Amino acid sequence: QLAESAGIKRTANAVLIAKAYDVSLMGRDADALELLSKAHQAFTDMGDAANARLTLAAIGNAYIHERSTPEDLRKAASFHERSISPDAERTRRHELATVLANLGSVYQRLKEFPKAREYLNRSDELYGVLGDPIGQAFTKYRLGLIANEEKKWRAALAELDKALPAFMETGETTMQFNVQRARA
Repeated sequence: QLAESAGIKRTANAVLIAKAYDVSLMGRDADALELLSKAHQAFTDMGDAANARLTLAAIGNAYIHERSTPEDLRKAASFHERSISPDAERTRRHELATVLANLGSVYQRLKEFPKAREYLNRSDELYGVLGDPIGQAFTKYRLGLIANEEKKWRAALAELDKALPAFMETGETTMQFNVQRARA
């Protein structure tokens, strides 16, 4: 309210996004989506296309949770796809790599493995260009899970073995556990 009354619209929208993140952590997905929709509309009304697209990606993330239905996941994919800027390959590569990884995860959960692999491989390539070993480790982990679901054990182990060193080096203990569990 303070930012709104002071006329600081971008800050007010950022607060809406932060509130949406907080309520989503409490499992209040509908409230999070409402806040994010308001922020998206506000950015659109301001002509701030970059932040409007970032908010679309956040809306996509709000549809992805442990209770997501296939319909929720399809909505998530749609919002993520709409969030990609036309010049993202040149100007917003890290953002693009993250959105592509999220799309790969969504399609993995939908069991659309060819599409999931396509997005994850594109994300992995971008993370490589950006020199982001953690981003690459996450994509390798997801690619390993897909191979595992397809009962391609050697391919699964190869991808998971590529993911593990980065997680060990950075102390990402939860991801170390997840990779080891998938390997087992």
